[in-house]
Amino acid sequence: MKNKLIYAVLILVIGVMIFIQMSNQSSLAKDKIIWEYKTIYASANSGVGEFNKAGDEGWELVTIQQVNENYGYYIFKRSKK
Repeated sequence: MKNKLIYAVLILVIGVMIFIQMSNQSSLAKDKIIWEYKTIYASANSGVGEFNKAGDEGWELVTIQQVNENYGYYIFKRSKK
């Protein structure tokens, strides 16, 4: 009788652990952020207006890929709505 109770409790604990794990996985999928990207080709001086406009629209500068001494690709991202 004591062994049956121990097995029943053990099965219950394992079941709860599986349920919690599955719940956590489904909530992570819901919270996943989808990103969109935008590239602006400009010089640091001539692109200021475009950069400010992008910032006002929710774009965040991620990186700059410099092409030459004056120009580069400015890569922005924002969460997709």
